[in-house]
Amino acid sequence: MRIITLNLNGVRSAATKGFFRWLPLQGADIVCVQELKAQIPDLSGEILQPDGYHGYFHCAEKKGYSGTGIYSRHKPDQIIEGVGIPEIDIEGRYIRMDFGNLSVISIYLPSGSSGDHRQSAKFFFMRAFLPILKQLAASGREIILCGDWNIAHQQIDLKNWRANQKNSGFLPEERAWLSEVLDRLGWVDVFRRINPDPEQYTWWSNRGQAWAKNVGWRIDYQIATPMTASKATQVSIYKAERFSDHAPLIIDYDGIDRSTIGHLSWIGLAYGFKWLWAPLVDRLPLPLLTRLLGRRRAWLLLSQIIIAIALMGMATTDPLENLTYMVFFALAVAFASATQDIALDAYRIEAVAPRLQGAMAATYQAGYRMAMILASAGVLWIAAAMAPTDAVYDHAPWRAAYLVMAACMMVGIVTTLIIREPEVPVSYLVSENEAHARQAIAHWNLSPTLTAMLAWLYGALVAPFRDFIVRHGRQALTILGLIALYRISDVVMGVMSNPFYVDMGYTKDEVATVSKVYGVIMTIVGAAIGGVLTAKIGIMRTLFIGAILSAATNLLFVWLSGRGHDVAGLVFTISADNLSAGIASSAFIAYLSGLTNSAYSATQYALFSSVMLLLPKFIAGFSGDFVDAYGYASFFTATALLGLPVLVLVWLAGRAQFETVKPHPPQE
Repeated sequence: MRIITLNLNGVRSAATKGFFRWLPLQGADIVCVQELKAQIPDLSGEILQPDGYHGYFHCAEKKGYSGTGIYSRHKPDQIIEGVGIPEIDIEGRYIRMDFGNLSVISIYLPSGSSGDHRQSAKFFFMRAFLPILKQLAASGREIILCGDWNIAHQQIDLKNWRANQKNSGFLPEERAWLSEVLDRLGWVDVFRRINPDPEQYTWWSNRGQAWAKNVGWRIDYQIATPMTASKATQVSIYKAERFSDHAPLIIDYDGIDRSTIGHLSWIGLAYGFKWLWAPLVDRLPLPLLTRLLGRRRAWLLLSQIIIAIALMGMATTDPLENLTYMVFFALAVAFASATQDIALDAYRIEAVAPRLQGAMAATYQAGYRMAMILASAGVLWIAAAMAPTDAVYDHAPWRAAYLVMAACMMVGIVTTLIIREPEVPVSYLVSENEAHARQAIAHWNLSPTLTAMLAWLYGALVAPFRDFIVRHGRQALTILGLIALYRISDVVMGVMSNPFYVDMGYTKDEVATVSKVYGVIMTIVGAAIGGVLTAKIGIMRTLFIGAILSAATNLLFVWLSGRGHDVAGLVFTISADNLSAGIASSAFIAYLSGLTNSAYSATQYALFSSVMLLLPKFIAGFSGDFVDAYGYASFFTATALLGLPVLVLVWLAGRAQFETVKPHPPQE
C-alpha cells in the first residue's frame, strides 16, 4: 500500500503544473492533499475524479482558502468530514477515510506565520486536537494521519533552526506539543523511523533561492499508530518536479520492499541446480517407495507430498510477521518442484514409444500452461474474492489461496498412484560405461563393494556430462553459453512484473485476467507459431527470431510505464510479450531436444534446463535494487539490451551441427 501526502497550495494551480498527469504514474493507493483553496463547484472532472481514483473533499467555507481531500483507488467503508469543532471544521482541515480497521486522515494544521491572530488559531487547534489524537490512539484502529502539520519537530527538520526559534512553525510550544503527540500518546513519525538523515525537507519558501539551495523545512508528515508504522518499508520525498511550494511525501506500507522481492527470486535458483541431484533421482532407489511404486513414481510421489506440506506451511505463515519461515517453506516447494520436474521428464521420455513423444510433449505443455493459470491467476482470484478490500493487506485470503493450492496437489498424487511404471531396461551404453569404469577402478585394488559404488557414480554423475563434451567438442562452451543466456531478457524482467503491476495501480483481478490468463493463452498461440516456423525455416532461424522478439517486446513495458493505469495498454503489452515468449520457447525446447543423447536424456535435460535459469535467476535477484535506483523505464530498457549477446551466440551455435544421438543396439 502506497500513500502520498502533499500540500497543493491550490489544487487548480497544482493541476496546471502537471500534478494530475504525474499522479496516475505513481501507483499510489491513497493520496492525501491539503490546502485545496477551492470549493466543489470549482473543481473539474480531472480534479474531482482523477484517472483510477475516487475523490473526497472537505472544503473550507471561505472561498479560495484551506481545505483537505483524499484520493483513493478503492471506495472506503465510510467518510468522516471534520472533528465536530465548528472553529476547525469551517476551515476544512480534517477528512477521514475508513477501510476495515484502517483509517487514513488528511489533516491541515493552521499556519501562524501571518500574524498573532493566526498563531492563536493554531494554538487553539493544537489544544482542541490533542484529546482527539488521544481518542484515536486508544480506539484500537490502525490509523495514518497525513498532512501539513506546519511544525518542524527537531533541529534536523529545518535548515536554519537557530534563526527560526522565535518563528511560527518552530516555536518551543509547538515542538513540545508535537513531542507529546509522538512520545506520550505513542504516535510514530513514519518518515523519521526509516530515514534519520538531515536535510530532508518538504517545504521551501518562494522567497530568494530557498529551493535551489535546499533551505527548507520538514513540516509534512505521515504519523501512524505503532503497528502500521512498523509495516512501512520505503520512504521518499519527490523533488524531480514541483507542483507547489511543498514536495510529495511517499511512503510504502504493508508489504515487502522491491529489493527483498528481487532477492527472494533467488529461491528459484533451485531449478538452476537440479542437475546436481538429477542423477540420483535417475538411479537412486528410495526405501520402500521404489519397491512398491517403481523408480519414477517413487520420486514423483515423494516430491508431491513435500510440495503439499510446504504449501500448507506457506499458508499458515504471514511473511510480514515471519519472513524466515516463509523463505524456508518456499525453498522446500522449489526443491521439491525441481525434483518432480526431473522425475516427470524422465517418466515422459520413458513412458511411450519415440513416435508418441511429440504428443506426450504437447500434452505436457498444455497441462503445464493450465497449471500456470491455476497457480497464478487462480491464486489471485481466490485472494481477491476473499479480501474485504484491496486497500489493506490481509493474510487470511492468501492463507486460503495457498491451502487450495496444497489441496490441488492431490490431483498429481492420485495420478501418480494409478499410472503404471514404465519398464525401461538400462541401456547398453550405460552398462558399457560402467564396465569400462569398473575395469579402470579395478587397477586400484579396492574392495568389490567400493569398486561397484565408484563405477555406479561414474555412470550416474560423470558419463552424461562427458558424453556432451565429447560429442560437441569446443562448441560445447558456445552451446552452454547460448542455453545460459537465451531466456535472460524474459527471466530478469519477469521478477519485477508483479511489483510493476502493483505500482501502476492494477488490481489483482486485472492482473489475473490480463497477465495470467490472457497472457498464457497468447503463449500457447506463440508456441504453435514457433512450431510451424521451426518446421518451415529451421530451429536456428526461429531461435534468432525469438531472441529478437523477446528483447524487443520488453521495450513495450517502457512505454507502458509512462501510461500509468492503462488496462488496454496492459493487454497489448502482455499479448505481444507472451506471443514472442511462446515462439522463443518452442524453438528453444526443440533445440535442447536436439542436443540430448537419449541414453542420458533425463540427466542431460536437467542440466540444460538448469543452465537455462541459473545466470538469469541470479541477475534477477538484483532487479529490485535496480528499479529502486533507476526506475522501471530504465530497468525494462536494460533487460532488452541483455538480449543482444544472445543474437551473437545463436549465430555462433548455428554453425555447429547437432543431432539426437541414440544408443546403438548391443552386438550379438
